[in-house]
Amino acid sequence: MNSMIEVVVFCSFIFALTLFLAPFYLNKSSMKTKKEKRGNKKILLLDHVEKGGVINLSSVGVSLDQFDVEVKSRNLFKEGSITWNQLECDSGESRIWISFDSLNPENISVNLKKIRLADLQLSVENLAHMDKEGESVIVYNSRNYIYKRGGDTLFYKDGLDENFERLAYWQFKTLDGSYSIDIEKWNSGGIDVYLSESISLSNIIIYKTSEKL
Repeated sequence: MNSMIEVVVFCSFIFALTLFLAPFYLNKSSMKTKKEKRGNKKILLLDHVEKGGVINLSSVGVSLDQFDVEVKSRNLFKEGSITWNQLECDSGESRIWISFDSLNPENISVNLKKIRLADLQLSVENLAHMDKEGESVIVYNSRNYIYKRGGDTLFYKDGLDENFERLAYWQFKTLDGSYSIDIEKWNSGGIDVYLSESISLSNIIIYKTSEKL
């Protein structure tokens, strides 16, 4: 008789413990699922952001700035079979360019500012020489930037075939890949030089994907 009572008490204890712990495990599982969905959604949304989209950027630059930008144009670069996207944005104070690769959504960079070719102690002749050498190092603000790649590409304003222009480009990166300098020489004759920083998906929040949403 006593053994039967002990079994009943033990079973009652196990049942009560299960009821007590169940909400904890269910909540933990739900939080994990929501977190995974948010992460997947962020990756998908970045590739679907169009003109009129609104994005929040955080931990940008030396000051770890945080600010919102509105997408004014979604542009496209093509070099043979390689393509990458550029979101031309307005922060309210300046223009910001966000570049990313659709095939590798974690490969994201933000143009921090425009600089001059003279700030790098370079000339157009120097750039042509780099193409031949295939390996060069430039110094800017006490950082070394190593020549990574260069070539000719097509730029499509707003991603439209009729709005394209040819340009040559040269890209230099720091050894750890966190910063880059991109030089663009347009067929129209202009030269743009940008200082860019690689950022993580965790530093991006998409509020809107387009003017309609």
